[in-house]
Amino acid sequence: MPNGVLHMSGRISLIIPTFRDDASLTGLLHQLQAPAFTGKIFEIIIIDGEGRTAPPPLIANLAHMKSGPDMIWQTAARGRGPQIAHGLSYARGDYLWILHADAQIDPKSPSEIRDFLRHPNFSLGMFRLDFRPPRGKRKRATYSLFEFFARLDTPLTSFGDQGFFFRREDFLSLSETLLPRLKAAPIVEDVILRKALKSLGRVRKSRLKIGTCPRRFERRGLWRTQFINALILLKAKFGTPADQLY
Repeated sequence: MPNGVLHMSGRISLIIPTFRDDASLTGLLHQLQAPAFTGKIFEIIIIDGEGRTAPPPLIANLAHMKSGPDMIWQTAARGRGPQIAHGLSYARGDYLWILHADAQIDPKSPSEIRDFLRHPNFSLGMFRLDFRPPRGKRKRATYSLFEFFARLDTPLTSFGDQGFFFRREDFLSLSETLLPRLKAAPIVEDVILRKALKSLGRVRKSRLKIGTCPRRFERRGLWRTQFINALILLKAKFGTPADQLY
């Protein structure tokens, strides 16, 4: 079984797809500069969907503020699936961790990832979802309801916002069929990843929280967005290609 071999070094490659997210990405990189993350991340791979061959000055300067993991800037076709596929192909760590640019992470996350993935029964892990509205705005009660259901593992309650993490060797065992599917999926990449990795073992959700900004819910409307998401997932289940869903 591919995930039967355990790694004691536990090097973590962090993969961040980004598209017009410079402000959020800067905030995430600031978090990773904290002492709690020193020596915990092996490399940070940022995959830009805007076609920029080099990071903007603010992000480039932040990467060189102090010693830490290598920051690798890559470009790929726009869409989380193609961008994540590119980052996964490039990663060299034992463990692979995918974060959205607006993620707000717990300092204990790297240790949690290592602890989870040293158990061969688990092939995919993620964190508890925590919607964090912009400063000055109250958190809606409905968000707390969504957070509660996101503790469960189902296609409707396991999202890329929760920071998927898994073993590189498991990914490599699936890459021949998984990579082409991701490259063709500008959306529902998290559904594809979850289904593929779950075929190798169990999914486990950490008690640690990962923060995300509910801007898309605020922009489109909370229930309207959830209805669209459910419709997309239903169509995906019945075989509608991801590019058509997009």
